[in-house]
Amino acid sequence: MRITWDNIDLFKLTKKGTFRYKNQYYILIEGKGCKNCKSPYFVRKDQIQCGNGKYCCKQCMSSGVNNPMYGKTHTDEVKKKLSINIKK
Repeated sequence: MRITWDNIDLFKLTKKGTFRYKNQYYILIEGKGCKNCKSPYFVRKDQIQCGNGKYCCKQCMSSGVNNPMYGKTHTDEVKKKLSINIKK
């Protein structure tokens, strides 16, 4: 979860140094931060344990090389179907 002025007040600091929000524990990732935008963010503890939590938001997670459509183009058939659906 990206840190903004809107959500920073919702997190409560615990005695162990983690943050709590809606009965879930979060860890603050600082330093290098998000792999894409380099901003600090909060990540749930269970996401770190299973190997996730490297990005601050879905936008950073699916941009550039991480996007499934990266380096690919639509075929002519798909372009025709899209243009027909847009015109409806």
